[in-house]
Amino acid sequence: MHEPLEENRPSGAAGFPGPLSGVRILVAEDEVIIALELQDILADAGAEHVAVTHTIDEALAAIEREVISVGILDVRLGTASIGPVADRLVRLGVPFLFYSGQPPTDPARAPWPDVPTVEKPATDIRLLSAVCALLPSSALDARTGQVIR
Repeated sequence: MHEPLEENRPSGAAGFPGPLSGVRILVAEDEVIIALELQDILADAGAEHVAVTHTIDEALAAIEREVISVGILDVRLGTASIGPVADRLVRLGVPFLFYSGQPPTDPARAPWPDVPTVEKPATDIRLLSAVCALLPSSALDARTGQVIR
Protein backbone atom coordinates (compact mmCIF):
# COMPACT_ATOMS: atom_id res chain seq x y z
CA MET A 1 0.00 0.00 0.00
CA HIS A 2 1.37 3.44 -0.97
CA GLU A 3 1.28 6.44 1.31
CA PRO A 4 -0.51 9.49 -0.05
CA LEU A 5 1.81 11.97 -1.78
CA GLU A 6 1.12 14.65 0.84
CA GLU A 7 2.60 12.42 3.55
CA ASN A 8 5.80 12.12 1.51
CA ARG A 9 6.28 15.87 1.34
CA PRO A 10 7.97 17.93 4.03
CA SER A 11 5.59 19.60 6.43
CA GLY A 12 4.46 23.11 5.66
CA ALA A 13 1.29 22.62 3.65
CA ALA A 14 -0.93 22.28 6.72
CA GLY A 15 0.12 25.59 8.24
CA PHE A 16 3.14 24.23 10.10
CA PRO A 17 6.53 25.76 9.40
CA GLY A 18 8.30 23.89 6.63
CA PRO A 19 11.95 23.77 5.64
CA LEU A 20 11.52 26.83 3.42
CA SER A 21 9.61 28.97 5.89
CA GLY A 22 10.26 32.64 5.11
CA VAL A 23 12.13 31.89 1.88
CA ARG A 24 11.25 33.78 -1.33
CA ILE A 25 12.06 31.81 -4.47
CA LEU A 26 12.39 32.70 -8.13
CA VAL A 27 11.54 29.83 -10.49
CA ALA A 28 12.52 30.34 -14.13
CA GLU A 29 11.00 27.42 -16.05
CA ASP A 30 9.45 27.50 -19.52
CA GLU A 31 7.48 24.25 -19.19
CA VAL A 32 4.21 25.22 -17.47
CA ILE A 33 3.49 21.82 -15.92
CA ILE A 34 6.98 21.61 -14.39
CA ALA A 35 6.72 25.21 -13.16
CA LEU A 36 3.39 24.48 -11.45
CA GLU A 37 4.78 21.32 -9.88
CA LEU A 38 7.78 23.26 -8.54
CA GLN A 39 5.47 25.94 -7.19
CA ASP A 40 3.41 23.31 -5.33
CA ILE A 41 6.49 21.54 -3.91
CA LEU A 42 8.03 24.80 -2.71
CA ALA A 43 4.77 26.13 -1.26
CA ASP A 44 4.14 22.81 0.51
CA ALA A 45 7.63 23.13 2.01
CA GLY A 46 6.66 26.50 3.48
CA ALA A 47 8.13 28.98 0.98
CA GLU A 48 6.85 32.46 1.74
CA HIS A 49 6.59 33.34 -1.96
CA VAL A 50 7.31 31.57 -5.25
CA ALA A 51 7.71 33.85 -8.28
CA VAL A 52 7.15 31.62 -11.30
CA THR A 53 8.45 32.98 -14.59
CA HIS A 54 8.54 31.48 -18.08
CA THR A 55 10.76 33.89 -20.03
CA ILE A 56 14.03 35.77 -19.50
CA ASP A 57 12.17 39.10 -19.44
CA GLU A 58 9.67 37.85 -16.85
CA ALA A 59 12.47 36.52 -14.66
CA LEU A 60 14.45 39.77 -14.84
CA ALA A 61 11.32 41.77 -14.03
CA ALA A 62 10.59 39.53 -11.02
CA ILE A 63 14.13 40.06 -9.73
CA GLU A 64 13.64 43.84 -9.93
CA ARG A 65 10.27 43.91 -8.14
CA GLU A 66 10.69 41.06 -5.64
CA VAL A 67 13.03 40.26 -2.79
CA ILE A 68 14.48 36.89 -3.81
CA SER A 69 16.21 34.52 -1.37
CA VAL A 70 17.15 31.83 -3.89
CA GLY A 71 16.65 30.98 -7.56
CA ILE A 72 15.77 27.76 -9.36
CA LEU A 73 16.66 28.19 -13.03
CA ASP A 74 16.25 26.03 -16.09
CA VAL A 75 19.37 26.37 -18.24
CA ARG A 76 17.27 27.36 -21.24
CA LEU A 77 13.90 29.06 -21.46
CA GLY A 78 12.70 28.12 -24.90
CA THR A 79 15.75 28.71 -27.07
CA ALA A 80 17.17 31.48 -24.87
CA SER A 81 20.02 30.89 -22.43
CA ILE A 82 19.30 31.74 -18.80
CA GLY A 83 22.54 33.76 -18.77
CA PRO A 84 21.10 37.25 -18.16
CA VAL A 85 19.08 35.98 -15.19
CA ALA A 86 21.98 34.05 -13.68
CA ASP A 87 24.28 37.06 -14.13
CA ARG A 88 21.79 39.35 -12.38
CA LEU A 89 21.42 36.95 -9.44
CA VAL A 90 25.22 36.72 -9.13
CA ARG A 91 25.51 40.53 -9.07
CA LEU A 92 22.87 40.67 -6.33
CA GLY A 93 24.50 37.88 -4.32
CA VAL A 94 21.43 35.63 -4.61
CA PRO A 95 22.30 31.92 -4.62
CA PHE A 96 20.72 29.74 -7.29
CA LEU A 97 20.76 26.27 -8.76
CA PHE A 98 20.05 24.90 -12.18
CA TYR A 99 17.08 22.55 -12.51
CA SER A 100 17.49 21.17 -15.97
CA GLY A 101 17.27 18.25 -18.31
CA GLN A 102 20.14 19.67 -20.36
CA PRO A 103 23.36 17.64 -20.32
CA PRO A 104 26.05 18.72 -17.83
CA THR A 105 28.29 19.62 -20.78
CA ASP A 106 25.80 22.17 -22.14
CA PRO A 107 27.85 25.30 -22.94
CA ALA A 108 25.10 27.46 -21.39
CA ARG A 109 26.30 26.25 -17.96
CA ALA A 110 29.99 27.07 -18.56
CA PRO A 111 30.01 30.59 -17.01
CA TRP A 112 28.82 29.15 -13.66
CA PRO A 113 30.83 25.95 -13.11
CA ASP A 114 30.27 26.00 -9.33
CA VAL A 115 26.50 26.38 -9.46
CA PRO A 116 24.79 23.16 -8.35
CA THR A 117 22.57 21.34 -10.79
CA VAL A 118 19.57 19.17 -10.03
CA GLU A 119 18.75 16.95 -12.98
CA LYS A 120 15.12 16.70 -14.13
CA PRO A 121 13.17 14.87 -12.98
CA ALA A 122 14.06 14.95 -9.29
CA THR A 123 12.27 13.84 -6.15
CA ASP A 124 10.81 16.49 -3.86
CA ILE A 125 13.41 15.70 -1.20
CA ARG A 126 16.32 15.92 -3.69
CA LEU A 127 15.13 19.31 -4.93
CA LEU A 128 14.40 20.66 -1.45
CA SER A 129 17.75 19.42 -0.15
CA ALA A 130 19.52 21.29 -2.94
CA VAL A 131 17.53 24.48 -2.27
CA CYS A 132 18.15 24.26 1.49
CA ALA A 133 21.88 23.77 0.84
CA LEU A 134 21.91 27.23 -0.78
CA LEU A 135 20.46 28.85 2.34
CA PRO A 136 22.65 29.94 5.21
CA SER A 137 22.94 27.49 8.11
CA SER A 138 20.44 24.87 7.04
CA ALA A 139 20.32 21.28 5.96
CA LEU A 140 17.41 19.02 5.15
CA ASP A 141 17.10 15.57 6.72
CA ALA A 142 16.40 13.30 3.73
CA ARG A 143 14.41 10.86 5.91
CA THR A 144 12.05 13.31 7.55
CA GLY A 145 12.10 16.34 5.25
CA GLN A 146 12.77 18.60 8.23
CA VAL A 147 15.38 21.33 8.45
CA ILE A 148 18.40 20.67 10.60
CA ARG A 149 19.93 23.95 11.86
